[in-house]
Amino acid sequence: DRYEVAIRNRFQLLCEDIDQTGTSRYARFIEANNEAAKEVLTPLTKKRKDILFSADPRVADARRDVDEAYNSFTACDRRDGGAYIHAKEKLSRTYDEILAENLAKKVEQAKACCASNQHSAGWKLVREIAGDRLPYPIQIDGKTVDDRVISWYCHFKNLLGNPPTVQDVDEEIEPVFLDLPIDDGPITLDEYHQAKQSLKAGKSCGEDGVVPDVLRWVDIDDLVLSITNNRAHENREIPEQWFILNIIPIPKAGDLKNRDNYRRISLSSVVAKVYNRMILNRIRTPLDPLLRLNQNGFKEGKSITAQVLALRRLIEGAKKKNLPAVVTFVDFKKTFDSIHRGKLMKILLAYGIPPKIVQSISDMVVSVKVRLSLRALKKSASKKVSYNWKALENNLELQDRYEVAIRNRFQLLCEDIDQTVQDVDEEIEPVFLDLPIDDGPFPLNEYHQAKQSLKAGKSCGEDGVVPDVLRWVDIDDLVLSITNNRAHENREIPEQWFIS
Repeated sequence: DRYEVAIRNRFQLLCEDIDQTGTSRYARFIEANNEAAKEVLTPLTKKRKDILFSADPRVADARRDVDEAYNSFTACDRRDGGAYIHAKEKLSRTYDEILAENLAKKVEQAKACCASNQHSAGWKLVREIAGDRLPYPIQIDGKTVDDRVISWYCHFKNLLGNPPTVQDVDEEIEPVFLDLPIDDGPITLDEYHQAKQSLKAGKSCGEDGVVPDVLRWVDIDDLVLSITNNRAHENREIPEQWFILNIIPIPKAGDLKNRDNYRRISLSSVVAKVYNRMILNRIRTPLDPLLRLNQNGFKEGKSITAQVLALRRLIEGAKKKNLPAVVTFVDFKKTFDSIHRGKLMKILLAYGIPPKIVQSISDMVVSVKVRLSLRALKKSASKKVSYNWKALENNLELQDRYEVAIRNRFQLLCEDIDQTVQDVDEEIEPVFLDLPIDDGPFPLNEYHQAKQSLKAGKSCGEDGVVPDVLRWVDIDDLVLSITNNRAHENREIPEQWFIS
């Protein structure tokens, strides 16, 4: 509840501002959500390693007994060492007992993770119990980090960046179905509620930082619906943040120096996923009964597992009866990336999808940008602050505070927008007149005076010219020709000067 109140107060005036674009409007929603998280939630601290067994009071007592037994043993000329040996055995048994308790605790934690579908945390605990190391870091072929980044870039550019070649792009496709009962009007609140039920709390978010937990537990449905409905579906103002996909390579089996041995997952905007789900829900119900019965992929309640099992039965039957059989394997691993988007839209129209729905689908796929996330390659990569989003799940007070925080923040952001400069061409009354300031070409002595302020050994900018060169190398006439004739007199400012 606290989160809900926070986010609503920061978003209150945003819906009333009609001069914003979809991108700027959504950017303020993102900023309001971040500010609400800072105000309401507590950042997750880095997990500490398990406390050493020596910090356990039982270990401290047993070790103290060992020290006392050793002192007694040495005080009597090492004649009777039975007490000392017994104390050391007791210390060893204490370590074993604490180790067993620690393992039992981790086993219970792993069971709890399995019951709550937290599979990643569960497998991490299993590896800790078994003593296995974490998966091998992402290390493909390359001598340096930059070489590996370029290698990944070229790999994904070849995989995703080449547009498919299609003949007869403008070819008209004969209609397959006509006048399907698909609604293309404004999206309703009930449709949004149904779509957001598909979100799973605790999952990763996209580039915008809006996690599924916020949409599930915080009552800001009307705010999100105003973005997905009025801006995206009705006015075709798609936020640019929706088009950014973060691709993360996940190691598979085999040689991890080979880029093909990585499974790729993409993290996209959760709000965009809800928008896509609402469009899918509209076209699925009337279209599914018209598709082929033997199509199991991408259909609700069906899976390609049934077709795999049927194929295995056919192969086993042919082997059992010693019958000839021809099996053809088709590699579909790049099918989606090779689909021509223009042709796909024409196919949807031929299947009776309303043009407005097809346009909404087209708007979401034509401008997608991919960003490769390779934090594993750079140890110094900056990390975003993580918050305890799970605290929102059953805490109504926290949800309200979050809503208030985000709405208040939106209100402030919108007020900042309203404070843009008015009357840009307004004349300002002179304050001083005819100051004795020379506006002519720079003489050489002015350049000499200015370069004395440079300190040798300091860092340089993007152009690579360090202060030492200007101070100690006699190229004053060359530099002055750039700053004087080009920049000051002709207003030809080098673009390299603008890069910080």
